[in-house]
Amino acid sequence: MTNAAKWKLRIQILLAAALLCTAAALGLHPLPARPYREFTALLAAGEVQALTLGEGPAMDVTLRDGMRFQTENPRKEGYKEYLLDQGVAVREAGTSVALGFIAVAALGAGAWALSRRRGKGAMQGYAAMGEEAAVPATTFADVGANDEARASLRGLVDFIQHPDRYAAYGARIPRGVLLYGPPGTGKTLMARALAGEAGVPFYAVSGSDFVQVYVGVGASRVRELFRKARKAGRAVVFIDEIDALGKKRESVNDEREQTLNALLTEMSGFGAQEGVVVLAATNRVDTLDEALLRPGRFDRQVEVALPTRAERLRILQVHAQGKPMAEDVDMPRLAEDTVTFSGAKLEAMLNEAAILAAQRQAPAIDSRDIDRA
Repeated sequence: MTNAAKWKLRIQILLAAALLCTAAALGLHPLPARPYREFTALLAAGEVQALTLGEGPAMDVTLRDGMRFQTENPRKEGYKEYLLDQGVAVREAGTSVALGFIAVAALGAGAWALSRRRGKGAMQGYAAMGEEAAVPATTFADVGANDEARASLRGLVDFIQHPDRYAAYGARIPRGVLLYGPPGTGKTLMARALAGEAGVPFYAVSGSDFVQVYVGVGASRVRELFRKARKAGRAVVFIDEIDALGKKRESVNDEREQTLNALLTEMSGFGAQEGVVVLAATNRVDTLDEALLRPGRFDRQVEVALPTRAERLRILQVHAQGKPMAEDVDMPRLAEDTVTFSGAKLEAMLNEAAILAAQRQAPAIDSRDIDRA
């Protein structure tokens, strides 16, 4: 267990203990209720050992055999003196309330400590995400579209696996590859397939993960991400929505400036024999800072466009697997009619058609379901 995980566990234990103390002190524990007449009978018989008395509508009663229950509070003047004369130990409810305030204060202190550690850039959740990076099972065979983009990335597989071979020739393979295109065209799938094809860990983050309120937090996260990638030896780092981090620097923003500079520095610091490739995705290249696009950074740009008719047919056939399709569903015609559809939109369409067929309990998904979807 890492130090960050240990701290997180300790704080969670503190918060849980504070909540339990608060519940116990404020009387939030469930107690069975008994009629007031039954209580007076037990009191007359000398069975009542202790009682918590306050201004509330109920009072807690403890019998000599250890049984506890609640009953109505008569709130009569001189009632405490009467109980003491009967040999009953009377506790004031104000003491429990004070303990409750102490427990609430402890709860607040624990929450403040947790937020302070996060505010200072502690990498609890972020570090765990990086440590769990694994080799994806996805390969280029699972990508049903964008043949040109796939061919452009295929050349990086050999570089990731044998970087020393290219270093011997003095070749500099692009360390940063920018995937751009409309939403839902499979940019993340393409990056994951590259890692799976090369057999290396896949570190996937979003540009918004680096943009924080506190100055310096984003930069430290960038350094931590690349430290983990270098430690793996060979890896693919994928930054989705990089425009959230790397927009043109038209206005002063200390946090965004530091984070972007940290990313540029890390990418420039790769050694010639490090098999780490950085991929990024965006929907708009024109919004990115020029420093990101210069040689040595994201100097190779690969368009991940909307699928062609033949590619749409392959995508539909892939997502139709496992779904009962009626004979009247014409996949080639459907591929012809969905000109502006991305791969994600095609998958969503077939999923919606399956939902409609299930709702009417049809034996299979027919053309009516497809048209409605």
